[in-house]
Amino acid sequence: MKIKKFINLILIILCVCLIVGVGAFIYNAKDAYKISSDFVSIPLKFNYDDSSSTYSIQNTQVTVYGGFVKGIKNGENNVKSLVIRALSPLPTLKIQGTKSANVSIFIENVNPDFYAKSIEGSKLHMAKVTVNTLQLNIPVSHGKTIKIEPVKKNTPNNVNKYQYIILGDNRNGYDTFQKIIQQVNGEEPVFVIDNGDLVFSGKPNQYRLFDKMASKISTTLL
Repeated sequence: MKIKKFINLILIILCVCLIVGVGAFIYNAKDAYKISSDFVSIPLKFNYDDSSSTYSIQNTQVTVYGGFVKGIKNGENNVKSLVIRALSPLPTLKIQGTKSANVSIFIENVNPDFYAKSIEGSKLHMAKVTVNTLQLNIPVSHGKTIKIEPVKKNTPNNVNKYQYIILGDNRNGYDTFQKIIQQVNGEEPVFVIDNGDLVFSGKPNQYRLFDKMASKISTTLL
């Protein structure tokens, strides 16, 4: 009887440990598997000849050169914003309106400060959303075309000081990659080229974790 009670006690302890372990896994992994409810992706439309992508929102056609339209972000008061993923440090925008409207655009994968300085004369309302995302609010008039062409400005303080960084294999642990990102941001490069293996395998969760880490890079990641 004592042996049976001992075995039952061991089984109860094992069950409790299993429940606690599963609960801890779910708690720690929920962010990695979390699906954003305020973002809707759209089918990729990309012209490889001129590196452009076009999408229409609020009776306004938006074309980006050096990037692609990623999706629609739903904000407060049901305000919809166009999300653009930059493929270059200074993507160009062309906005054509058929009706008067105020178009909100998020440009991610850029250095917000670097991009904002390149279009200082445009008098647009700009806001830094994250370390690599800039929001533009663009008033569009009926039948008018607005072209936003960033210009890299050379001053005595930055001539020949623009630099880029190439990353190698990133798989030596998340802590290591996080330290690398901190060092990269400290160098303030114009862009970063990732030349290594991004994840251990092709599992979606590993890409989510990598994207979460890479989103802390404060410039264009290629």
